[in-house]
Amino acid sequence: MKPPLTLEEIQKAKVLKANGHTYCAIGRELKRDHKTIQKHLTEPEAVEDIRRIQDELTVFYADIARRMLASITDQDIGRINALQRTTAAAIATDKMRLLTDKSTQNVSIQEMATQIQADIGDLKRVREILLEEERRESLAKVAGVLKAIEGECGGPEENT
Repeated sequence: MKPPLTLEEIQKAKVLKANGHTYCAIGRELKRDHKTIQKHLTEPEAVEDIRRIQDELTVFYADIARRMLASITDQDIGRINALQRTTAAAIATDKMRLLTDKSTQNVSIQEMATQIQADIGDLKRVREILLEEERRESLAKVAGVLKAIEGECGGPEENT
């Protein structure tokens, strides 16, 4: 049986978890069972520490992204190095977004608009069906009332 996790291992596990690693990946890195890692990292104090580390990393990656973008000059744009810097800034931006639980997925606005239009069309059709059903029900009620009135009065008056 392995000895319990050291404070150093727990801290390293927290940092790895804050960076998005799974319990299994952390276990492999530390050469420890993933269940042991999970047990330690799901304790309330550890969860709070991981969130704090994520907040610190968010600021760190945001700063890197800003510095990378700010460092690109007109001369750099003419060189391949600018592409590398832009890529680094994009990676840092993605990392920052992941740490703040924001999407990094590219979503086409046109696809979204097309889907929304289709949904609106579906809703309009359903509305028309419901209105038609409501109209038929109302007409049936009116016809029932008229029939009842005619029955009470002995039908329409006859001219003699």
